[in-house]
Amino acid sequence: MNTQDRAQQDHAKKGQDRATQARELAYEVHGRPGGPRVALVPGQGMQRVMWELTVVPALVEAGLQVLCYDQRGVGDSPAPDGPYSVPELAGDLAGLLDRLGWERVALAGVSLGGMVIEHLAVNRPDLVGRAALVASTSVPTSFQQAYAEARSSVRNDPVSLLLELLITVPPADLLADTPAARTSLSFMRRRGPYTAGFHGQGQAGDDWLLRRDREEQWRRIAAPCLLVAFEHDLLFPPHAVREAAGRIPDARFHLVPGVAHADALVRAADEIGALLRDFLRA
Repeated sequence: MNTQDRAQQDHAKKGQDRATQARELAYEVHGRPGGPRVALVPGQGMQRVMWELTVVPALVEAGLQVLCYDQRGVGDSPAPDGPYSVPELAGDLAGLLDRLGWERVALAGVSLGGMVIEHLAVNRPDLVGRAALVASTSVPTSFQQAYAEARSSVRNDPVSLLLELLITVPPADLLADTPAARTSLSFMRRRGPYTAGFHGQGQAGDDWLLRRDREEQWRRIAAPCLLVAFEHDLLFPPHAVREAAGRIPDARFHLVPGVAHADALVRAADEIGALLRDFLRA
């Protein structure tokens, strides 16, 4: 077998693997059939129930049909050996949407989920009607790059849990040891920070943040976009998200005050739910 044949065989196998993965992804559809379709893409380690407990009620009440699913590696979806990549995770979502017969849907993703949508908007524009990128898309910052590099080096070390806590929870909550801080730590422990699937997702996000061509791809995004930043998010600070919104052809920016990367969906569920409802059903 020559090199070209081997490459074609590998490509076909990856396509089959993606199709199998899409068939096995755990998902639920909420809302009345026939309503405008929305797909919610979770962040690293996040299960679909988090969407269902926070923003899904507002979307369903507005008449939207909402798809929630577990990305590969967490929840009820398969957790193949990693590492994973954002293009692979985007391929999983594309396969699921194709299987359901959903085209040009409204998509919303938080953190890693937004990265998946960003890739899909460039490479499968037929699937993306509009995109809400929540705490996921920004111009690179020195802190963001250092974080991605550091996390790669301590991925299998208990110190990674401390790193996540320090980066994603507001400093004021850590200083006061608030219930929110304790809840965040408890959640991080329960979601299995040392599982292969969690690490596979983490590698996908870190590699994506370290890519040098992301900004060049933004001009190819044709779908209307909403870029959402959280006031105390160290990973995707508001100024960097706002600048990214200015580089995407049809994008606007929104700031959610008083929250950080890890606690926003819980603390600001009503605001985020209303924001997504108004944008995604437009």
